[in-house]
Amino acid sequence: MVWLFRAIGGLVRTVFIMVLVVVVLLVGLAYLDGSGIVEGRVRGVLADTISPGVAEFAQDAGGTLAEQIADALRSLLSRADQALAEQGVLASPTLAAGAEPAADAVADSRAVLELINQYRARAGLRPWRWDDRLATFAQTRADDMIARNYFSHNDPRTGQIKLADLPTLVSIGENLFQVSGPAVRFMRNVNEEVVTGWQNSPSHNELLLAEKMTRGGIAFARTDTRIVVVLIAAE
Repeated sequence: MVWLFRAIGGLVRTVFIMVLVVVVLLVGLAYLDGSGIVEGRVRGVLADTISPGVAEFAQDAGGTLAEQIADALRSLLSRADQALAEQGVLASPTLAAGAEPAADAVADSRAVLELINQYRARAGLRPWRWDDRLATFAQTRADDMIARNYFSHNDPRTGQIKLADLPTLVSIGENLFQVSGPAVRFMRNVNEEVVTGWQNSPSHNELLLAEKMTRGGIAFARTDTRIVVVLIAAE
């Protein structure tokens, strides 16, 4: 009978290890593979390699654990990202001399974040914390679009995504908003218009309601005929 107990024990250990490997693999893919294509293929191979019952058990039993691991991973990377940024290891572009935002622009930026957090609260989501590093990068983006007269997530000269200029360990996203015309010189408060515009755009609204995002930085840049607003959000 001893050999039977050993065999059963070995089988249990094997199944446990398989479950653990599956959970870790799926968590990693869920975190890194935003499209879900690779994860879907792995699930298919998994179902073909081991019995469907074991595969389903591994996924069902590991669901809660997977979410906890993913949350812990995001939290760890977010703290590391902030710590390294504070130490200057993850250096980001700095504002040009004399390019510090005006007091009213800073107040508007904070007001927009407050409106976003009210919107997130109504959706049952956690508020974003203000992040000075993200706000500084957002300001460089807004000032650059004003200075070079363009409006895009990509650099007009290179075609590269400008958000890639921000060194980070976590997922980040960017929303843009602009209003232009002669009437701009008379506009003093467009905060609600900014947030409403993002809410009415599915892709922009998705970032506002992204559950995994925890921090935000916002910046305004303006001339007499144009206002550009940039939001940078991060895990």
